[in-house]
Amino acid sequence: MMMILVIDDEAIIVEFLQAVLEEEGYQVITAYNGEEGLACLEKVRPDIVLCDLMMPGLDGREFCQKMQAHPRYRSIPVVLMSALHITLRLIDCPYAALLSKPFDLDEVLHTLVCLLNASPLP
Repeated sequence: MMMILVIDDEAIIVEFLQAVLEEEGYQVITAYNGEEGLACLEKVRPDIVLCDLMMPGLDGREFCQKMQAHPRYRSIPVVLMSALHITLRLIDCPYAALLSKPFDLDEVLHTLVCLLNASPLP
């Protein structure tokens, strides 16, 4: 069973994504900020991370940077989610995909399937 780490400071988003992803057959672990997300990585190795970009404390960009700096986590794809309309690629944060919030659930699921199966994203 594929494992997804969901990180977002909004509990309603975390709970919604957890319910939907578990219904789709994924194992889901959750965190409510970047620090909690890093602590989760010390305990389990998810197949993919779905992370909010803007969070208090350690934000999604900083979380992604810390993951990339650690050889054990570097190969785990990170999908960032943001309510901001970002037009520039975050060159200091090598993420696999960027989803807009509010997100389209079909787009989230399609992105995860493509990344977990190593298929190219359109």
